Parts: sequence; C-alpha cells; structure tokens
Amino acid sequence: MIREFNYPSPLDLMSKGIRLVEVLDGPDDEPVSCALRYHSLDSCVPYTALSYKWGDVADSEMIYLDNKPFKAGRNLWEFLRRARRLSDRKFFWIDAISIDQENTEERNHQVALMREIYSKASEVAVWLGPADKGSDLAMKRINKARPKNCNKGFKPIWTREEGKAIFALYDRGYWRRIWIVQEFILAKEVILYCGEMIAKEQAIASVSDQLEQALRSGRIQHHPFAEKVLYSFASDIIRQRNAWKELPDEAKGFTLTRLLQISQHMESADNRDRVYGLLSLINGTEVDSFNITADYSKTPLDIYRQLLQSLSSRKDMPSSHVEVFAQLLRQVLGLDLLNLRVDGVSNKLFAQEIYPWRLPNSKLHFETPHNATTLRIWGWPIGRSTNVLRSGKRTHTKNLVVF
Repeated sequence: MIREFNYPSPLDLMSKGIRLVEVLDGPDDEPVSCALRYHSLDSCVPYTALSYKWGDVADSEMIYLDNKPFKAGRNLWEFLRRARRLSDRKFFWIDAISIDQENTEERNHQVALMREIYSKASEVAVWLGPADKGSDLAMKRINKARPKNCNKGFKPIWTREEGKAIFALYDRGYWRRIWIVQEFILAKEVILYCGEMIAKEQAIASVSDQLEQALRSGRIQHHPFAEKVLYSFASDIIRQRNAWKELPDEAKGFTLTRLLQISQHMESADNRDRVYGLLSLINGTEVDSFNITADYSKTPLDIYRQLLQSLSSRKDMPSSHVEVFAQLLRQVLGLDLLNLRVDGVSNKLFAQEIYPWRLPNSKLHFETPHNATTLRIWGWPIGRSTNVLRSGKRTHTKNLVVF
C-alpha cells in the first residue's frame, strides 16, 4: 500500500478500538470517497469485514479518505467501486485502510484482535476480483448448485465449460493468500463477490457437497474438472471452515502444527505473516503453551527460536515431533540452514553473532571464540551428525546444544 496519508487519530491500544471504513455514495465516474469511523468492538455498528488479495502495491489508484488522497491497491479500489452500489452494506473493516500499516504497535494490536474482528462481523465479503472470461458463468453455476445423488448413472454435475470456469474461479490468487485462511474460517457468513456477481455460502456448500458425493461414488473422473475443483486451494479452505464449525465452542481452535501445514502452501509478502496470519485459529491450550503474539519488531529467526524453545521445553513432547515441527517452521518462515546463525557461547555470555558461515556438502563451517564452552546451533536438524572439528582437529567445545 503506497499512500500519502496521516491518520488523524491513533487507535487506543489499551482497548478494542477499530476503524471502520464508510464507503460514501457517488457515481462511477467520480473518485471513490470514504470516511473513517472509530468504534469499539464491544459496542459497534453492524459492519462487513473484507477478505481480498492485496496484489502489487505499486499498482494503485487514488481514492479519498476523509477528503484526503489515499493510494489504494487496484484490487481494493475495484471492490470499493463495487461497494458503492451495495446500498445495504456501507461500513467495512478493511485491513489496508483500517490499520495504519506504518505503525508497528498498531499492527500488532489489530492482529491480536483479528479473531474478534472477523467473527463479530455481520458477514465476510470475499472479493475474488473483477469479472473475467468465464467468471460470470462460474458464479451462475455455483448459485444453481443443489445437492444431487451422483451415484446414479454418469450424468455430469456440470458441463465442461462450467467445470472449467469454476476451477478457474477456485484457482484465483485470492485463495493462496495466507491472511484469507482465518478471515474465511472465522466468518459468521461468507459471501463471494466477483465482478457484479454474488454467491452466498449455501450455494458454495452445495458445490462442495456435489464434489464429495462424486468422490464417494468412485466416478468423480466422469465429471469434467471435478477433481481439480475438489483439490483446489479454495476447496481446501472451505473444508477447513467446515472442520472449524464442527468444533465445540469451548474447544475452538487447531493445533499450530496443523496450521503450519496449511501455511506452508500459502503466499505472503512477509514470511512472519505465515505464522501471525493464523494466530486467531490456534486452540487455547497451545496459545498458552507457545505464548506468542504478533510482534513485527521480531525477525523470522526470532519467531523460530521462540516457538521452538517453547515446544522443546514441554516434557510430554517427543523429540521426533520437535524435529518435524522445526523443519516445518523453517519452511514456513523462509529459513534454511544458510540463513540461520551459530552462537559460540562462553561459560557465561553469548558471543557476538558470527558471519559468514556456509554449509557445503552438509558440513557446517564457522568460527567461534576460543573460550567457547558451548555451541548453540539454531535450526540445525536434530539427529544430524554433530561432530565438531576446529582447524581439522576435534574441538575443545564441551557441549553441543541444538535448537
């Protein structure tokens, strides 16, 4: 998001304050105008939370926010133009506008409220983007979806053209964005928007039911593009939402390992978001165990250390699970062994960071202070050979601690 805009009032970080965006009426040939409205989540007007893909931040359009210019990403701008024609929906929570993205403390504060923001919204508007070739056909077919018995005969659930169009819609870039996972799952009600078309959640669920029936019948291959739709990113997110809805209220939440398995396939401009973007979905037990909150002053390596140390400290956690978790976490955070650091630790204090070091042929090369008695290797896989040599001879380092 590129903009020249100063927020007139900061959010109260000691409360559940949020900014809503009121989309003001106006003709299509005039710039989009919006106004900021300050509310508390505890006493808030009905609002719609927007879920969308940011897109290229360099591709932007000018809108007016509180009568001042504000550069919004093109995809968001397209939605705001569409929103002006939604007479019954005028108040929106939109992350790129509702949060001062230049204020790290405010970002941390709002990310911590994401679960409430999206679960308390009257609905979550899923903006898939402007219409393209085939998208209207796909949305029309979704809206016509009704559960069918796919066990009888080989009549396809849709035509080849419809199946191709639905797969294209379910394969849009929106479904790969990490933040949409919690936004979609936490919603009271989901409504898809694509161009001028709308599809409500009941219709989306009917498409999923048809695909599941076709799979159980053993004849899914007879339905054009059905397998591709069934195993698309969109269908996986829909399944995760269904699993969430089935959890009892007192046990709402997934394990962090399960969420990281989802996250590893998602996209984000900031790898930290591949953890922070899922915090609202972690179950209460693991929230307490990992004690993690969004903090954009931390590096991906800081997050890696914190989570892995928390997991390693649990007495009931087998080392094999810690190793799998560590490998998964490194992948999610974009850390490989060439990016991790080695700390030589003297008998009392950590030594300074040591660079450069490299990893040719699975051997770690580094330098440590001569008085180091312990070597901590952050991210070195558990179980890998840990013979330590110094200048061709076995080192005098007494302890090797792997994190």
